[in-house]
Formats: sequence, C-alpha cells, structure tokens
Amino acid sequence: MYDNPGKCISLKATAAVTAKYTVGKYTADGLAVATAQDDPIVGFIQREGKATEALPVMINGISMGIASAAISKGAKVAATTGGALVTATAGDQFVGIALEAATAANDIIPVLIQFGTVPTT
Repeated sequence: MYDNPGKCISLKATAAVTAKYTVGKYTADGLAVATAQDDPIVGFIQREGKATEALPVMINGISMGIASAAISKGAKVAATTGGALVTATAGDQFVGIALEAATAANDIIPVLIQFGTVPTT
C-alpha cells in the first residue's frame, strides 16, 4: 500500500545507529539520530549501522517511522528522543504526516515525509 520509497542520500554516521526508521539530524560531523523536534532534521535513516559508516537517509516520499507513543492517522509528527516520532503541536517543526495510526510506543508506521512548522494559531 505504501510503496513510494522516495529519494535517499548517503550520510556518514557520527555514532552507531541501533534502529532503522529513526529520524536523523545533520551535525557538523555528519549524521546523528535526532533527539528533539527542533533538531536540524535531514530525513529518516533506513537501516542500522556503525559509526563512520555511510547510511541511507530518505529525504522525501514515504518512509516507515517508529512511534514514541500513540499517534493518530493524519497527524503531523515531529522527532523526539532516540529519533522516534511524537505528535507535533503548535510551533513544533514537523517531519511528516502519519499515514496510519500508532497505538503504542515502538509501533512502526508509514510517514509521508514533509517538513514544516505547525501553525500557532
């Protein structure tokens, strides 16, 4: 149903990535797992890997993502601890739209990759 892999770029990991489908951020040294919604997000890391290894990062299309908690279908999602997804709220930078609901933490859901800020009005 969600067969739109989008474009991937390769970035060198600054530390080991222990879970695929985490949200990645770009640092001065390369790719790292995102830890907050205001990180400089680059996309979704597509596989696990070692430090200094070039890893594929999906920057558009539809990627799977790991939920940190329940997320409603259609909700805008943002990055949180460990590169997981959380429902974005007013003022948050979002990384995509949940195409399916997550009922609990660690659920893997399809996400339409989009970047923006949730309006505060």
